[in-house]
Formats: sequence, C-alpha cells, structure tokens
Amino acid sequence: MNTDNLQRVRLVKSLPTTCHLVGLRQACRRVAVGLVVFSLALFLLGPAWAADGDLDPSFNPGVGVKSVPMLWGRINYADSIGKMMITGSFTEMGGYPRSGIARLKADGSLDDTFNAAITGYVNGCILLNNGSPDSQMLICGDFSIPSKDPLKPPYYGLARLNADGSVDDTFAHTFTTGDGVQAMGKQVDGNIVVGGYAMKVSGYPDNAYFLVRLNNNGAVDTNYMLSAPGGNVNGLWVDQGVAGQVRLFGTIPRFSDPTHVDHMLLLSADGKTKVSGIGDEIVNGTILGMTWQGSNTVIFGSFTQVHGQSRNGIARLLPTGGLDPTFIIGSGANGHVKRAVNDDDKLVLNGYFNSFNGTPCGYMVRLNNDGTVDGEFNKGGSGADDRIWNVFKQSDLSWVVLGAFQSFNGSPRQCLASLDINGNLTSNYPLFTTSFPISAPKVYAVQDSPQGIYIAGTFSRYGGKLHRRVARVNYDGTPDASFRAGIGGVVNGISIQQDGKLLVAGHFGVGTGYVGCTSLARLNLDGTMDLTFKPVLTKADGSLPDIFMVDSLDNGQIMIGGDFAKIADANHVMQPRTAFARLNPDGSLDTTFTAQITIPNGTNIKVKAGGEMNGLYPIGGYVLYNGSPAGFYTRLTSNGDLDPDFGPAGPAPHINLFDGEVRCGTGTSDGRVVVGGDFTHVHDGQGFNLSRSYIARFTVNGLLDNTFVANPGANNPIYVIQRQDPKDKIFIGGAFTSYNGVVRNYVARLNPNGSVDTTFNPGTGANGPVYAFDWNDYIRRLRIVGGFTSYQGVSRPGIAQIFASAGSFDPALFLLIIDSPTGSIK
Repeated sequence: MNTDNLQRVRLVKSLPTTCHLVGLRQACRRVAVGLVVFSLALFLLGPAWAADGDLDPSFNPGVGVKSVPMLWGRINYADSIGKMMITGSFTEMGGYPRSGIARLKADGSLDDTFNAAITGYVNGCILLNNGSPDSQMLICGDFSIPSKDPLKPPYYGLARLNADGSVDDTFAHTFTTGDGVQAMGKQVDGNIVVGGYAMKVSGYPDNAYFLVRLNNNGAVDTNYMLSAPGGNVNGLWVDQGVAGQVRLFGTIPRFSDPTHVDHMLLLSADGKTKVSGIGDEIVNGTILGMTWQGSNTVIFGSFTQVHGQSRNGIARLLPTGGLDPTFIIGSGANGHVKRAVNDDDKLVLNGYFNSFNGTPCGYMVRLNNDGTVDGEFNKGGSGADDRIWNVFKQSDLSWVVLGAFQSFNGSPRQCLASLDINGNLTSNYPLFTTSFPISAPKVYAVQDSPQGIYIAGTFSRYGGKLHRRVARVNYDGTPDASFRAGIGGVVNGISIQQDGKLLVAGHFGVGTGYVGCTSLARLNLDGTMDLTFKPVLTKADGSLPDIFMVDSLDNGQIMIGGDFAKIADANHVMQPRTAFARLNPDGSLDTTFTAQITIPNGTNIKVKAGGEMNGLYPIGGYVLYNGSPAGFYTRLTSNGDLDPDFGPAGPAPHINLFDGEVRCGTGTSDGRVVVGGDFTHVHDGQGFNLSRSYIARFTVNGLLDNTFVANPGANNPIYVIQRQDPKDKIFIGGAFTSYNGVVRNYVARLNPNGSVDTTFNPGTGANGPVYAFDWNDYIRRLRIVGGFTSYQGVSRPGIAQIFASAGSFDPALFLLIIDSPTGSIK
C-alpha cells in the first residue's frame, strides 16, 4: 500500500430531474427513508436554543471510529520453554512498543529480548528451526523494515529476522512494496513460495504477480512466477510429504479457460502442473482452507453454495467430489468460516459469524460429525464479543484463540484467550494487553439509506465493535450490528444502488470474507460480498488500481473514476480504459463508452470526481501538466468524447486547468457549477492565471464565472461541497480554518455569491478536517465525517450531526476522492 492518503468528497448539482445522479436517486427514495426515520421526527423539535451549525446531541457515536488491534497468527517453539510468536496488526504489546510481531512467554507476558523495527502488519511467520530459541524466522505481510545498511532500501512484504528481531541483511530485497503479500510456505528443499495479489517484485516493474517462488536467500525463481489480472492467493500450504506440492486458496484465474477461476488449486512442486482443484463450477465463493475427516474433504470459507445447493461457509465433500448428504448444517454460518480444526470426529470452527444454524455461538462453534451444533462446547457461555481470527489446538487438547475480541464469556480477554477441552474459558492470559495508535483513523464517505447511515474510510472499529473500513450506523449514532462488512485496505467512496446494495471503491485486494477483488466491490444488505459482481481492473503495470469515485446509475450500470488503465470486458478480456469508465451491472466493462480525456502536455490523469448529467459526464481530477501537478475540470459526451461546447479554447481545448487538484463541486439552480480542491489559481483560457483560493464557479458552458467572489476564499483546501435548495446556499468542508477572513473551522455555509452565510455558525467547529458530508432535508441535519475527534468541544470521533435548516437536498453530481495518507484510496 502506498503512503499517500485518499479522501473522498462529493460534488453535488442542481439540475432537472431527468439527470441520473446519486443525490437524485436518494431524493426519490426519501419517502422510504422517511418511513424508517419517522420516529426521529422529534429532531424537528430540537432544543429551542439550537442554531444552524450547532451540534445535535441526539446523534451520539460514542467512541466513534477507532483503529483496533487484531491478532492473526501464532507459532510455538518446539522446546520446553513454551514461548510463542504472535503476528497481527498492533503497535503495542504488554505495555511496550511492538509492531506486527512479538514474542510471548508461556504465561502471555512479553519477551522483551525480541523487538523488530516493523512499520505495518505481519500476517505470516515461519520459524526456520523451531526447536532452537536462536532460530531465524521468515515473516510476510504489508510492512516495511529498515535494512541494517542505511545505503540499502527497506525490506517490504517479506524479510528474514534473527532471533532478537533484527533484520538479516543477507536476505534479498524481494518486493518493492508490501501491498498484496498475504501468505507463504517453505518447501522441503528450502525454497519459499509467496502468494498474494498484485505483488510487485524487484527487478520486474512491468508486471504484478499472485504467486512467486524464491530460493532460501530470497532470490526470485524466474521459472515460477504466476501473473494474471484478478489473481488472488489468500492462503497456501506446502505439502512436506509429497515433494513440495503447493495448495493455493483464493481466486486463481484458470489459464486454460479465463472464463473460470479455481478457489482451491493444488500445484506440482515446480508450479507447472495442476494436480487438482475446486473451481467456480462447484463452489460460488472463496475457499479459505480445508481439512479431512476420513476419506471426506471439508472445505470452509465465504461461499454460500456448493454444487448449486445452499452451504453457508462450510461443506463436506465425498471422495468423488460430490456433497456428503449426511453432513447437514441447515442455514450454516451467518458469516464466513475462517478456520476448521479437527477435534476427534468433530470440527471446531471460528470466523466472522456469531450464529450457526440459528444457534448463537460467539464466533466459535463445535460441530458434531453430522454437521449439527455440539451444545456441550462452551455450554452456557456467550463466547467472544468480537471476531475470532484463529484457533489452535494444544497438545493437552485445550485451545488458544486469537482475534479482535475484548472479552470471552463476559470476562476481559484482549485478543488472546485460552479455553479448556470443551471450550470453557481458563484463567490463562488475564493480563495480556495490546493496542493500536491513539491517532484517529479517517472517515472519507457518508451516505444515508433506508437501512441506516453508511460510512467508510480507514477505520477498523466503530462503536467499540469490529467494522473494517465500512460500517452502517443507526440514526442515533449507534452501530448496526447486523451489518458486518470487512474490507482489507482503504475505502474512498460508496454508492447505494436502487436495490439497496452498497458499492464500495478504493484501494483494496480483499473484501468481506477474504473474497478477492480489485478495489471495487458490492455488498449485500448484511455486509457480505455480492458474489455475482466480479469486476477486474488494473493499472498499466498490473498493480492494484486506485478508484476514487463510484456512482450507481438508474439502469444498473456503474460509473467509476480513478487511477487505472485496464478493465475486463464480458469475455474476460482486459481492455484499455484510462481514469474514467462505465461498467455493466455485473462489473464487466461497458465497451460502448470510452473516455477521451485529452490534455496536451498532460500525463498521469486521474479522475477524482464524475457523474452523469442529462447524458453528459462532468469530471474533474488530477493531471501532471508540463511536468507539474495540476488539476482539471471538463465534460464528456455520452460516448466519452470531450464536449465541444464546453470550456475554454486553450491551452487545453474544452478543459479547465488549475494549479492543483479539483476534488469536489456542486451545481446551482441555473446550471452553473462550483468546484473546490487544493488549487489557488485557474487558467482562464486567455493566458492568465487568476487567483481562486480553493474554490471557483463556472458557467453552464464551462467558462470561469467572475461574478462569484470568494475574496480571499478559504485558507486551505476544500474537500467537499454540497448545495442547499431553494436559495442556492452551499456547504463546504475541508482543511480550512477561515473563509473570506471569517473563522470557520473545517465546515461553513456560503451564500450564492460566495460570501459567508453568518446564519450558519459552527462556533469552534470540528478539530480536524471534514472529508465528506450528507445533508438530510427530512430531519434538517448535516452529517459530517472526517479526521476530527470533536465538534464544538464535544467528543465526536470521525462523525457528527449538526443542525442545518433552510432548504431541501439537491441531487449529487459527482462522487469524489482526494489524496489520503495511504495512497491507495481514501
């Protein structure tokens, strides 16, 4: 993952109801929303003293958005000391700074003789000699660690550590980024197999890989490098008993038939021959692993059907490959199953589910041999209060569990717990602690729906519960526990379809249930992945794209904008498309639309905002112009050509150029458009660079409107703009603390002529940037999200609701994202 941070902003418009825009579709659904929130109508009778801009205390997110520590893996030393390596996403353990990996003593206390200088997270560890306390180890994940030699680059994604956690500089620098490195295994001859998605290998800049093999010093085996758009390995096993065969789990494109993928693939040791596999003809989603019961095979993951029959999360197959009819799970898991461990003739499962066949189970359950729930396992206990990532069976038949939970059976246990043979909590690890940075994560998107309020960004927890990057919030600010999504990267933008499903866009390679994706996914109403939606996108070098905006159209098609170069069509053939494209409802490319964004002397075009308006497509974003970062705003025709009736004659015909990015905008009732961003000057097409401090207005035909006087405008970038009817007032949010010399901390409302509307007074306002907001005309409130932790001095981590009367909501014109610290997507 990159180090830039992306934030999403929305451009809104005021146009006839024939326009196909996100806000308009929301407006059309207001009746449904109104029925859902009718009980909240008392908002309209809010405190008599509440003025526009004041905080609405009836919406309280509590602890709001946070980053939560998560433990993923454990490996024991094969000695009598009882130490173990722990991997995950954390920055502190046992009161000491530790990032991604730590070594614990047998009692769960920190072994302070091990300390690795990692930035990021670790998802895999192999002890090269687990019988020795001095063993070196291999680690993989999305991390960087400095080389000992300051003249050498850091290690990314894969490194070999000494017993004290220092890096072994004799190991090769295999990857140029840790983004996409997910799993590894060691073959009997010492070779290392690494799997993931869009992995960038040193010395091979023109491609990206989902599987590579290295020698024992990290050098690449050029005969064992597998690459294909959309390829994603989320787990792999190396068979130590059959000459190093490699078993892959995930979404593996089938080279013999690109219309199909395998969700389990067994390769020969040299990676050249397919020994066996389970493809999408058999199972409709990702397989995360498998185990065996006698001659039968148990598969588990995030699938919902096997051989066309309902099987939620787990199924048992006969030696012939057919379903075992004696293994009856009923409705199965209500989320994905991460792991299944044999327990005599029974199975212990864990994952992101809290019920199995209707029985509450606290993210862990034991099944009898016939698939029914074993009621004797953790009998009477509530289990974990949040997700369990991994379960390990001990030699004494007890269990160690790791995850994101904060308690087990009602007793405090932070991410690590010990259970007896029957799943009951033991007294081990009561004082174990781990944590994540106290700095607040970011919220980049917010949108109202009949089901609740969707928010998205970089957070991993909302309201004290695990919600990775996406959450649904009730109208009082509490989390909606029935929505349990999990995105493995950064989400920059969201859009709600007419059927209520949620499109999410950003920079991520896995969605809910570890389903492979390429920065774009569609979620069902419960947060699970819509497995019928299968877009495949890449950058020119095959790496994961950055998608900055997404907009669902009324006909089911989807507009996207960002930094990408190729998209798969309905025949699974990658077609060139730069920065802006239209997709079919299943995620395949609509080949009838090709965006022609031609900017002389301009390269690296990225669309940060765009939408459909009366069959035309206004868009804005970033361009490297004459070698310098710049921004643009233009309009495309229905087939993607530049609109010849739009914009100035030069220097770039029909395109407005700025000295910084265009990040957001809104339309007015007469068809003019106000845009915002991080620019301070606009090229007016006559050879002049006119001063415009982060905001400017354009005529219907795309010419600079000098009647909009923002003097001096904002003192820092504007990230989001939204118009209010009927008086054309405009909300703005961003990184500013004043507008036209008037103090306005990160949020303000303008009059139609660009002056500050003094009737909207946020007082001390937010204490950090506002990246997006959503004005609700029904309750007359403005919901703001961003990088703040308080509003008017009251704790509101990431989201707040403020009073905002006067007007009715206007349809949204653009959805937009801006650069965020992770450089993927906001």
